[in-house]
Amino acid sequence: LSPLVHYTGALVDESSLRASNVHFSPRAVDIGKVFQFRAEGLSGTEAEFRRLMEAQIGHDEINDWLDSHENVVVIGFGTTGAPTPEFVCALLQGLAEAVRTLKGSGALAGEWSVLLATGTLIPADMDAVCPASATARSGCSEGATAVEMRTMATGGRFDGLHEVLLVTWMAQRAVLAHPHARVFGSHCGFGSLSEAAFFGKPLLVYPFHWDQHTNAVRAVDAGMAQKVSPYTSDAQDTARAFAALLSRLDEYTAKASKVGVLMHRAGGVRAAVDVLELEAELGSEHLVFRSSSMLDVWLTMGAVVVVLAFLCGCCCGRCCCSRAVRTETAPKKEKQQ
Repeated sequence: LSPLVHYTGALVDESSLRASNVHFSPRAVDIGKVFQFRAEGLSGTEAEFRRLMEAQIGHDEINDWLDSHENVVVIGFGTTGAPTPEFVCALLQGLAEAVRTLKGSGALAGEWSVLLATGTLIPADMDAVCPASATARSGCSEGATAVEMRTMATGGRFDGLHEVLLVTWMAQRAVLAHPHARVFGSHCGFGSLSEAAFFGKPLLVYPFHWDQHTNAVRAVDAGMAQKVSPYTSDAQDTARAFAALLSRLDEYTAKASKVGVLMHRAGGVRAAVDVLELEAELGSEHLVFRSSSMLDVWLTMGAVVVVLAFLCGCCCGRCCCSRAVRTETAPKKEKQQ
C-alpha cells in the first residue's frame, strides 16, 4: 500500500487514514512502498538503492550512460503496455519540440536525452515509423534473458534531443534512483507510479487500461504529472504536456518529492513487522473486519436512496403539473372556438 492510493482530491496522510479505519472501512494499515531486492540489505537512500540494483542485467552500461548525460527523460511501458510505434514516435517528437521551444525562449537549459525501454516493440516496429538510423550498442545477457541497446539518431523530427538510447529492458528502480533521471514517462501502473513518487520524479502519464487510469488521475491531482492518451494523442499533444512539465520542472519535482517523503515516512517493512509483532502479542481482534465498521457504506447507500427518491418526486411533480395545465387550458380553447 502507499499514501498515494488514498485520495479525496488531495493526499490523505497516514494518521487520517488510520483515524478513518477506526470508524469506517475494513481495518488497514498503510506501510508505504515495499521493494524486493536480489541482494540483502534495506535502506531508503539513493546510494543503497543504486548499490542493490547495479547487479541487475545490463545495468552497468545503462548506469554509465546515465552518468554521462545530465538531463534524461526516462520512458517505459511496463510489462503489459503495448504502445504503437506511432505513439512512441509522438512521445519523442513532442519532447523534441518542447525542448526546442523552451530552449529557444530561455526557459530550459542543458542537453536533454531519452532512455526508452521499448518493451513489446521490436526493432522492426520502430524502423517502420522512425526511419532515423540507429547504431547498435553492446548487449548484455544472463541465461535466457538478453538486453539489447542501440542509439537512435536525433536529427529531423527529433532535433532538439541530444541522444536517444533504446533498450529492451532496464532496471527501472535503479534508473529512477539516478539523479540524472529528471522526468519519467510511464503507463502509470501502480508499481511504476509508486517508484516514481518514492524517488521524487515528476511524470508524463499515458494510461492504457485497468487501474492505470485512476492512478493517472491521482498523479495529476497531486500536481506531480501531466497526462496524455496513448490512443488519441499526437506529437502536438505530447509537446504541450512535456512543455508544461519542463517549464515548471522544479514545482512538479517538489510535489513528487513530497509524496516520496510520505512514502518514506510510512514505515515500509519495519511498519509491517510492527503490525505482525503486535498481532502475535495482542491477538488479531483489532484487525478483524466488523459489520459495524461499514458506516461509510450504509451512509453512501442511504444517500443514493434519498437522491433517487428526490428525483422521482421531481419527475412526478412535473408530470402532475403538466396534466393540470392541459386540463385548465382545454376549456378555454373550447370557449374561444
